Amino acid sequence: MWSVAAFSLELSDYDEILKRAKAFALGIAENFKVPDAKEMLTNAAKKAAMDAAKDMAKDMGMDPDSTMFKPPWNDPRPDKEDYKGFQNGFKEGVNYYFENAK
Repeated sequence: MWSVAAFSLELSDYDEILKRAKAFALGIAENFKVPDAKEMLTNAAKKAAMDAAKDMAKDMGMDPDSTMFKPPWNDPRPDKEDYKGFQNGFKEGVNYYFENAK
């Protein structure tokens, strides 16, 4: 892993290299965090977006009360255990690497 290589240029104690390299790599994962829609939109903006989508549906002859028009910020997937995003995968990869580097 690149972080181990970088810290090995500064340090000679292997355990200290692993400790600092892992902390650095996991810290980078915070840069991959993407706020979800519910964090980005105010309640007024959410309502306006859904009203606009439902109006468009009516104009196209669709049922605006169908499940197709449920707000995306109510999507339950991010709370499920099996949902993984890039940040989670990155952290899991870092942890796996350092568990096997000992």
